[in-house]
Amino acid sequence: MPNGLPQHRRLRRIPLHYTPLLFFLLAWLVNDIRSVGLTGPANFFFNLRLDAAQNVGFAKLGLLERLYPWAFALFVFEQVNAGRGNRLRRYLLWGVMVLYAVATMAKFGLLTPI
Repeated sequence: MPNGLPQHRRLRRIPLHYTPLLFFLLAWLVNDIRSVGLTGPANFFFNLRLDAAQNVGFAKLGLLERLYPWAFALFVFEQVNAGRGNRLRRYLLWGVMVLYAVATMAKFGLLTPI
């Protein structure tokens, strides 16, 4: 029994408090989704879909492709080690996953965690 806790009671934790980063990521995603969706020749959601298809001449969502694997890894970690202490982080990560699905206009972002 290291750390004085039985093996079945110890929770794994990431030694970095990344909740403020998740709030920043959510705000950034909402802003980028809004700006990409409003620019373009078609309606809001079709503009997002055209951007996800990487058509030339459309605004890009930028770092979304690089941040999604990081967010997905954190999402899986927090869901596996679910508890009352990480409820806010789990909700924020669900928000990131939903916004990713909206930004790419694809169901893959939501079906993968389910």
